Amino acid sequence: MAEIHRLEALHKLNPQPSIQIQLTAARELLKRITAEDTARALMWLKQKYYEKSNKADSMLARKLKHRIQSKQILQVRTPTGQTSDIPEQIGQIFQTYYTDL
Repeated sequence: MAEIHRLEALHKLNPQPSIQIQLTAARELLKRITAEDTARALMWLKQKYYEKSNKADSMLARKLKHRIQSKQILQVRTPTGQTSDIPEQIGQIFQTYYTDL
């Protein structure tokens, strides 16, 4: 990528056919490497889904773990305006709030 940027800058300053050829070759190499990486990643993805197709195990658990962590309440503001991050106090604050409703 750095080589492509260098060749592009050089080609802007001095547009010669030899620099254009080098730039085209570098872009083709980058395109080929990117395509190979994408094909490899797609192959691994297909293999993983084939192996775990009818099993709701680690893939589902991993997705649910992120969802549960994003919905977890880590801090609550007390009625006095202070924040609490102790799980027992958070539970007590919610219990008090819902009983007062």
